[in-house]
Amino acid sequence: MACGMSTVANHAIHVSNNNRWGLLQTIGTLGALARDAGDAPRAFELIAKSASLARETVVPWWESGMLAEMAQLALDGGRIDEGENYAREALAVANGIRDRAGRVFGVGLFARIAVERRQFKRAGRLWRAIERENVGAPLGGWRRHRPRCEERIREAADPEFERGLAEGQSMTLDDAVAFALLTGE
Repeated sequence: MACGMSTVANHAIHVSNNNRWGLLQTIGTLGALARDAGDAPRAFELIAKSASLARETVVPWWESGMLAEMAQLALDGGRIDEGENYAREALAVANGIRDRAGRVFGVGLFARIAVERRQFKRAGRLWRAIERENVGAPLGGWRRHRPRCEERIREAADPEFERGLAEGQSMTLDDAVAFALLTGE
């Protein structure tokens, strides 16, 4: 709770000083606290506001992280199309600035999306390309969400997934990003 109280205090200071960089951080952090407390609608609202501020303030790595958080929240809520739209936007922004953490998170999201769409071979290829990555990003990013993505991916593993894993063995992160951003298989 101390983190939440200090975040609220910092947020008040940023509001009074009109510190947009500070605001986008504290709003995102308040969103993460809401997410962790199980209030997904409030988390989504705050994280979306943080993403919007990051876009206006031109902080693309934060914007990408917030969009990825929105994608994860949508996926966890069973809103696959919405999650894919946010994941696509997040990955495009991260790729545009060559942000490794954002690119890994985005590819991981697309592996999960492929599983949700029963595109197991695609999921395997994407997963293998980032499976050993341990990168952070705003609000915990990939490190925070990897276990949930991996759990969902492993639950759905089948022979097609295993074939995809074999094919993904030689994929670089650049290859995986390009493959993730392709529609279809």
